[in-house]
Amino acid sequence: MRKLFGLERYQAVGGIVVLLMGIAAVAILYYWVSIAGHGELGKKEGYSILQSVEIENRNDADRTTPIIKRNVSNSGYDVIGLPTFDTKFPRTWIVLNKTPPNGKILMLPADLNFQIDCAYVAALPTKGEINPVVFSFLTGGCKR
Repeated sequence: MRKLFGLERYQAVGGIVVLLMGIAAVAILYYWVSIAGHGELGKKEGYSILQSVEIENRNDADRTTPIIKRNVSNSGYDVIGLPTFDTKFPRTWIVLNKTPPNGKILMLPADLNFQIDCAYVAALPTKGEINPVVFSFLTGGCKR
């Protein structure tokens, strides 16, 4: 009985606490690797880049010509601003060379119709790296 209520009891409880902490650490690591990188957190940097470019170019006088920005803020992200002819958001910004692990297009604002000539889209691969998913998206939305 003395062993159960003495030092050995505290060592057993301490061992259980260490085991539970280890399980929690593994669960957190699993979450970070498997889920966070694929969801909202996996897209955060891309949307941050798009937001900064949108703010920087919000008051541009020319709202009819596409704009390409390479390696924005040394991030490795290339973006294109496409005319929308929307009064509130004259351009929609799209990351050209990267997509998150879920393969979705990084676009801000997300649900605006854009205007781009199909010949311009066809020439994009000659102007720099373009993700195949993004190229397909732009090809599907271009105008002849």
